[in-house]
Amino acid sequence: LHAFPTRRSSDLMGITIDCSNKHYVIWPNPIGSQMHKRKNDLLYRCNSIFWHIGILNSVVNSINDKSQKEKSDLQRIVYEEWDKVHYLFDDIIFNLISAFDYFASLVHIIMTDKKDEFKKWNNVVKKSRDSGYKYPDTEAMIIDFHGKWVNKLSEYRANVYHEKTDKPSAVIQDDFFF
Repeated sequence: LHAFPTRRSSDLMGITIDCSNKHYVIWPNPIGSQMHKRKNDLLYRCNSIFWHIGILNSVVNSINDKSQKEKSDLQRIVYEEWDKVHYLFDDIIFNLISAFDYFASLVHIIMTDKKDEFKKWNNVVKKSRDSGYKYPDTEAMIIDFHGKWVNKLSEYRANVYHEKTDKPSAVIQDDFFF
């Protein structure tokens, strides 16, 4: 139920197996082994994200159920449950950013054969901007995806992590109820 969607998981496993079989047929092979390790690490991180989403859905459903049963005590319910929603949401955001680092390390080994280099997402983006991988279509896709999605998510995460929580203050909550 909370596992990384089966199709995506299968796609990721297939790409890794195809690449390792094509280039690293003789086993054991340190590059092929490292490639599979990084794939497994990425799947672990993705499963963590989906597990957190499942727990978040459970908390939200619990709040909805309680609010239906105890309409007169809605303020108490929100105060008691509000932080749980934000703890889980923060964990999902942090895990998403982390998943891009895991993904980058897999992409990097596939594109360079350097088993001892662990590149994080921003390093892979920089190398793509410098045409360091010699795969123009993939480099363009990485740069585009970074600008449209990952960079914004990373900025949001940094704001939550370093500056403030992303939730209304008690004053705003009080204004909502009165």
